[in-house]
Amino acid sequence: MRLLVWQPVYVLGGGLEVLRRMVAALGRQPAIDSITLAVNRRYSTAALSPLAAGRGLTIVRIDADIPLAAHAMGHDAVWIPWPHGTPHSPAALPKVCVFQDTILLDALGGHATREFLEAMARGVQDAVAYHDRVIVTSNYTRRRMLEIVGSDHAERIAVVPHMATEVHADQAAAVGSQPAPTPLPWGVRPPFLLYPANASEHKNHETLLLALARRRRRDVPVLFCGYGTEQIGGAGLVEQAHLNRINRLIRDRGLLAGRDFQSLGYVDDVTAAALLRQAVALAMPTRAEGMGLPIHEAIDAGVPVVASDIEVLHEHYDGRSRAIRWIDPECPADIAAALDDACDRAEELRAVAAENVGCGRTWDDVAATTVAIMREVVTDYDPRSESGASVPPPARRHWLGTGRFRGLRRLLKRFGRDRR
Repeated sequence: MRLLVWQPVYVLGGGLEVLRRMVAALGRQPAIDSITLAVNRRYSTAALSPLAAGRGLTIVRIDADIPLAAHAMGHDAVWIPWPHGTPHSPAALPKVCVFQDTILLDALGGHATREFLEAMARGVQDAVAYHDRVIVTSNYTRRRMLEIVGSDHAERIAVVPHMATEVHADQAAAVGSQPAPTPLPWGVRPPFLLYPANASEHKNHETLLLALARRRRRDVPVLFCGYGTEQIGGAGLVEQAHLNRINRLIRDRGLLAGRDFQSLGYVDDVTAAALLRQAVALAMPTRAEGMGLPIHEAIDAGVPVVASDIEVLHEHYDGRSRAIRWIDPECPADIAAALDDACDRAEELRAVAAENVGCGRTWDDVAATTVAIMREVVTDYDPRSESGASVPPPARRHWLGTGRFRGLRRLLKRFGRDRR
């Protein structure tokens, strides 16, 4: 099978890690002859370097709004690991996507406008209609999608958890013992708690900071690392409204950067792993998730966890660790008590976390299941179902010149006035 992996959306953090792991594992499958990885051109060479030695792998850099049909020729199927925000244009190619989560509906549904929620529901409906098969990472996400699209689509939505436990050759000697400490950046010194998450609203930094103002153990700060978190605790105004609320809360509650928290921003994989290994515990008071990949990584590293008591996280992690403390993500007092307890019982909980168990899958297992689904889709695919798919896309005319007017073009497109 000649596979096209379609990633026009620029995603960092856990999304990038899953992309790299899966592309490497797909390349090891006997049924895959070659892979073309079409990725957003914003990805650096370093971000993709772990894939450079992959068998039969070609990397092509693309723009975010390029249609799939422009690269479909010569492939037998396309795997789309991040369909959110990608243009749904006709393309004569069997299409399998991974719908990661329903975070926006779950986390923002209580205080979003009707127009916003209806738009999110249409996005789910469009994704199911456009792709020949949809893979979701949990039964919870599948149920939420079927609530929107109806049970008639149940057979087209398959559950494949995108996480795996592997011990690599360079880690084998360290099994059963703690790895040697890795120097940490920016003057960071243990002890600390770690919250590796981007600055999106559903990550719930606001409630976490309210909890920090209630803590006894102010001697153990929480480290924020993830895209956009460098703006937490800043003195100036920022673009996102919820970050401005957070920064006002920090001032009003007398929280101090360096004492109560430290904002590191985006860190590379090596640094993130070093921070996790040396953390007292992983704190994850998120409102909604698809997988909660940092919890998976903490369990594998033998690190205690403080996590939100939400259905999707229980689905993935119940039974994998006795060192998980479940908390109400909307209750600052509950979060504060759990963080203080993790600090008070650090050695005891670390010993319990050392008994954590794997999830029973490798990345090759996940890839093999994905390939089996794609082979079914290829067998059943009827290219006549794609209206106009065989017609090559017309050359794009950039109206108003450069990308400086991209926002204006999007606004006009919304009202049917785009002249491209």
